[in-house]
Amino acid sequence: MSDSANLVGLAGENRYRQAELANQAQELVNKDQGISLLERAAERRKKDSKFRSFWEKTKTFWEWFRGNELIRYARWAIVILLISAIAQTFVEWDTFSASVAGHLGKDDATRGETFFHAFWWSVVTFTTVGYGDVSPTSPLGKSLAMVMMLVNLGLVTVLSGTIASVLVARRLQGGTKLDAEKYNQHLVICGWNHMVKEILEMIAGAHPTNNLIVLVNEADEDQVSRVAAEFKALDVTHISGNFTEESVLRSAFVDQSRMCLILPDTSKLGSGEAPDEQRTILATLTAKGISEELFVVAHVLEEGTVPHLKRANANDVVFVDPHVPFMLANHAVRPGVPQLLRMLVEESADAEHALSVTTVPEELAGQRHDMVSAFYRATHQWTVLGYAFSQAGFDLEKQMAESGSPLIRAMIKEQLEDAGIKLSMDEQVAITLNPADEFVVESGYNAVVLT
Repeated sequence: MSDSANLVGLAGENRYRQAELANQAQELVNKDQGISLLERAAERRKKDSKFRSFWEKTKTFWEWFRGNELIRYARWAIVILLISAIAQTFVEWDTFSASVAGHLGKDDATRGETFFHAFWWSVVTFTTVGYGDVSPTSPLGKSLAMVMMLVNLGLVTVLSGTIASVLVARRLQGGTKLDAEKYNQHLVICGWNHMVKEILEMIAGAHPTNNLIVLVNEADEDQVSRVAAEFKALDVTHISGNFTEESVLRSAFVDQSRMCLILPDTSKLGSGEAPDEQRTILATLTAKGISEELFVVAHVLEEGTVPHLKRANANDVVFVDPHVPFMLANHAVRPGVPQLLRMLVEESADAEHALSVTTVPEELAGQRHDMVSAFYRATHQWTVLGYAFSQAGFDLEKQMAESGSPLIRAMIKEQLEDAGIKLSMDEQVAITLNPADEFVVESGYNAVVLT
C-alpha cells in the first residue's frame, strides 16, 4: 500500500515538474509582450510579404518584357503600323476619308475616324489579309504601301522563326533560365526514377519554408511536368540535361542550393536495364567540384558504390539493403519494432504520428533538455526524441597539431595532397538520441520529435 502511495506521489511530482518547466519555457518564448514566436514571425512575414511580392513580380515582368524576343519584334511591328497609318492619313486623306464616311453613312469623316481607318488598313495589309475595300490611289500612297509590305515580309519571317526557336528551346532546355536572386537555399534533385514523385509528396507534406525545387534530368518534359503539377505547394522547375556536366549543374545554381540529392537515373533506360552507378559518382564529384560546402546526398543500389562515393566526399549515402536483415530479424525477436519503423518512416506526412524535425526557438538556446522537452509537450503534444546538429568533420591537421617533428608533419601533408586525399572532411549532421535531462540545447539545434 505504501509502495502504491509512493508511486502516485512520484507521478504527481513529475507532472508538477513538467508543468513548471513548460511554463518557464513558454515565458522565455513569449517574453516579447506575450506574443509567441510563431505569431511574431507571422506578423513580420505579413508586413513584408506584400511589398516583396509586388516588387518581385514587377522586376520579373520588366526583365521578361525587356529581354523577350517576341515582345521586341511586336514593338517593331506596332511602330511600323503607326508610321504607315500616319503617312497614309496625310497622303491618301481623300481616299480613306471618303471610304470611312461611306461605311458610316456620313458626308464627312472626322480626323480620328480617318486615322483609325488608315490604321485598320495597315493592320489588314500587314497581316496579308487584304480585304480590298479600300486601297491607296496616288503613286506616293502606293509606294508607301509597297515599302510596308516588303518590311512586313521580312518581319513576319523573323517573327515566325523566333516563335519556333523559343518553343524548341523550351522543349530542349526544359524551361527558361533561372533567376540567380530567386534560387538560393533551394533543393536540387538530380536523376529521375519512380521515387521522385514520392520524395516530392513527402516534401510537400512537410510544408517547408523554402519550397523551391529544381529537377535536373533527361526525362521527357511532359512526364516531369505531369508529376510536378500534382504538387501546387511546391515551386518545381525542370532543367533538361546531363546532370553529370558542370554547365548543367551550374545552370541549376547548385552552388547556392542547401542540398543536392543524386538519384539513380532511369530516364533513358529500356526495360530490364539497371541505372549506371558511375553517373552517380561522377555527378557527386562534379557537384563537389563546383562547391566544396555543398551538402550532397547520393542514393545507390549497389553496396560496392558506397566506398567510391565516400571518397568522392559525399556527405551522406543512402543504401537501403543493409536494413533488410535488421527488419527481418526483428520480426522474429522483437515483434512490433519493424511495424513501428514502417509507420514512422513509410506513412505520409498527414499521418497522426510521424517523425519530424523542427528548429528549436532561439529563446530556448542554452536551456536544458528537460525544459525544451516540456515546452514541446505542453505546446504541441510532441515528444522530443533527440537533437540534430551540424558537426565539423575530421581534420587531420588539427589532429596532428604541433606533435612530432615539423618535417614529418610536412611530409605527411605533402604525400596526402599529392595523392589527392583531403586533410579534412566536410561538415556532418550529428544526432543525439534520448539525451539526459541536463543536456544543454545549443543555438541552431533541431529537435527530432514524434508528432
